[in-house]
Amino acid sequence: MPLLSSYLTELRQELRDSGVVRTEEFIGNGTRETWILRNIPIITASVSVFLDGVATTHYTINTTTGILTFVHPVNAPANGTEIEVIYSSVKYNDSMLCNYLKKAIEKVESIYTIGYSVTGTNMGDWTVDAPVSDLLQIWFEMTKFLLRRDNLKLATEDSVNWRDGDKAFDEVPGVIAMRGLLSQQWDSIMWDLERLILEGTIGAMKAGGATPLEYGAFNATGPGTDDYLWWDGEVSDTPIWEMPEGNPIPDD
Repeated sequence: MPLLSSYLTELRQELRDSGVVRTEEFIGNGTRETWILRNIPIITASVSVFLDGVATTHYTINTTTGILTFVHPVNAPANGTEIEVIYSSVKYNDSMLCNYLKKAIEKVESIYTIGYSVTGTNMGDWTVDAPVSDLLQIWFEMTKFLLRRDNLKLATEDSVNWRDGDKAFDEVPGVIAMRGLLSQQWDSIMWDLERLILEGTIGAMKAGGATPLEYGAFNATGPGTDDYLWWDGEVSDTPIWEMPEGNPIPDD
């Protein structure tokens, strides 16, 4: 199973958050070991550090705070050493995106039990069965929805408190527009998910079976003739158009 983090590059492309390349320069004084980069968060793999034009790996970097620390055998660069740091800053750090992607997968599973779950005890070793491209796209759309929903909550709180100077009155209509766009995005996700379920269960839909869609409608082999449709954790042969209608924007 691939690591959940292996999908972050594609997810960043979806979010238009692939990073902005930055260059910062400092001068060593022989005693200082720690420097702070101005643009955060940072993509870990994008960092390159040069001392007098020579690349070094003798440093640690906190991608959330931007703190760069030189370690043995460099420690504090000698007085007059030219330090050049090249890196890419982003809007969302890897841990946040990984966490939201996990939430998105769980949210999709709460709507239809397709049979995917994130395994692993730590964010660094979270894995999930590889989905087909259409399902991966739905995961990405759900991730974007959850991010935007939380941003909307913050914006709404600010707009409610506009009398206290947190938000200008003329920004309230923007918050209302954001809510409308979020509702449209949710409807789009539901439509895509239902379409995928229909395509995945184009064969016989019948009760029975031990696991969700156990004949592999959502793996690389495509729909099988005996795929099962699961709804709320149970196998069902009820056509999707007879399922309960609609879902409000979820609170969690």
